[in-house]
Amino acid sequence: MSKRPRVVLVEDDAQFRAVLLKRLQSLDCDVVAAEDGLKGWETINEFRPDLIVSDLMMPGLNGYELCEKVKSTPELGHVYFIILTARDSIDDRVTGLDIGADDYIAKPINSKELLARIRAGLRIINLYNQVSASEQKYRTLVENASDAILLFDTYGKCVEVNERASQIFGYSKEQLLSMRFSDLLADTEDIESEKRFEAMFSIGNFTEETKMRRKDGLTIPIESANTIIKTEMGTFCQCIVRDITVRKENEQHLIQVEKLRALGGMVGGIAHDFNNLLAAIIGYTELSLRDAKDETLIRRLKVIEKAGRDGAETVRLLQEFTKLRKDTRLESVNLNKLIDQVLLLTRHRWKDSAQSRGISIRIETSYADVPQIQGNISELREALANIIFNAVDAMNKDGSINCRTWADKEYLYVAMSDTGIGMSEEIRQRIFDPFFTTKGLSNSGLGLSVCYGIINRHGGEILVETAENKGSSFTVKLPLSLPTLPSIPIEIKTITSANILVIDDEDFVRGAIQEILEDAGHYVVPASSGEEGLEKFQKEKFDLVITDLGMPGLAGWEVVARVKAIQAKIPVILLTGWANQADVKLAKESGVDLILTKPITSKDLTTMVSKAILQIK
Repeated sequence: MSKRPRVVLVEDDAQFRAVLLKRLQSLDCDVVAAEDGLKGWETINEFRPDLIVSDLMMPGLNGYELCEKVKSTPELGHVYFIILTARDSIDDRVTGLDIGADDYIAKPINSKELLARIRAGLRIINLYNQVSASEQKYRTLVENASDAILLFDTYGKCVEVNERASQIFGYSKEQLLSMRFSDLLADTEDIESEKRFEAMFSIGNFTEETKMRRKDGLTIPIESANTIIKTEMGTFCQCIVRDITVRKENEQHLIQVEKLRALGGMVGGIAHDFNNLLAAIIGYTELSLRDAKDETLIRRLKVIEKAGRDGAETVRLLQEFTKLRKDTRLESVNLNKLIDQVLLLTRHRWKDSAQSRGISIRIETSYADVPQIQGNISELREALANIIFNAVDAMNKDGSINCRTWADKEYLYVAMSDTGIGMSEEIRQRIFDPFFTTKGLSNSGLGLSVCYGIINRHGGEILVETAENKGSSFTVKLPLSLPTLPSIPIEIKTITSANILVIDDEDFVRGAIQEILEDAGHYVVPASSGEEGLEKFQKEKFDLVITDLGMPGLAGWEVVARVKAIQAKIPVILLTGWANQADVKLAKESGVDLILTKPITSKDLTTMVSKAILQIK
């Protein structure tokens, strides 16, 4: 296709037309001619010229009328139009220019002047085309941009937007062009919005994060790069707006993960210290109950024992929150059946207890044909029950709890939705924090944090959608496959007597273990550190070594390694206040035969000792 300029000549005088046509053909352009205005109009629409040279006085359609038709047609409005005429009065020129003519040449025509004016017209058209192409590129970039682009004048009125802005804010482009800057800001008074917009012009170019409001009323976080643009038409503020909802959600998720990781480390340390204290409390209480005769004393000791065991359970729940546990026993789990079990087990809360408060809760289920997964049934049951309990507690009037399952190629999903009071965004961000509760002092605040720990250990995650007075939806996402993790089974056997070395840096814990084992008929040698324990181990013959894990100086792992280096076949029990966080694989590699977690009961201790010694019999 030729890229040369196109020219249409419209002249009703055949002889003059032939002369002009010959002159025009000397230019580097393509030229066609028409014998009158009507034929010229047809030719113009077919040929799509860059420039038109037209006589003024013609039958059918004169030059003025032809020019007016060309200039009023959007696709042709840019065409350079030259009128040729013998009528050269000021009024004639004004009339021609008023209807859109670009040039006006009087007859008789000087051919050199005509060609010069045509060349000038073609240069103008070439510049126009360049600007038009540049504008089209800019328009294409703007319209296809992944961010919203809005242009505001100094009064805050939107004067230009792209398609992405319409998609982000939910308004049509026409609606956006009738709006002001303040109409899009969220939770801001009009006066404050106006001051803020004025400040944008005084600050100049900057980037900010703020919140804007969609047509549906939803507030979304955005990042806006604001640029002040000065043109001949005035000063404008260009806002390139990016919806950062997903980024903010990811940031919150990372913050939550880091916060929970830090809390997990803190929880582990607290649990270790509490377990050491509870080991002594429960141990000495059991010993005291064996010797006590006075009923009042027995009753009080039982209260202490129960309080100790309740404390141990709280510590266990606290440790369930952490993500470090590695002794989970996995088995095939049918989630649909498990949910039915959970609904049956929690019936007293969502039916009986709710009805006692004058509330009727309807349970709805929608199960897909999902595959079985590998998991710990008791833990998953506890996690789902905690979500049900949370839903029930959120209901202050009649409503429903909907349980739904489905799966894709990688994950199985369980969604539990309620019609309760919902949560604010601030509360949603804290619901998995240990001890955080909105239910008063009667609640420990550990339910959902335990739930989080369980699902996290299964390689899954919990997604929460909620809004105040609009209910909540908890979606548990679990992988379809998990590797089986090792566990250490405990068998209940007894043995009469053994020579036992007990190493623990806590005096009261060591003392309680010594008395419990001596009460069971064993001979116990205590040591308050790893160094002291190894020294005694080298001097005496022992049937069993019990060593604490966390000690200053030589820690439990090092003690085990040195004991096994001296006597490879002697059984070793690792005693730890870190509960289920001891690495089973590492324990095996270090020579540990069994792990016993604090706080311990006399029955647990004597049973474990019997098992350890029987291993070498």
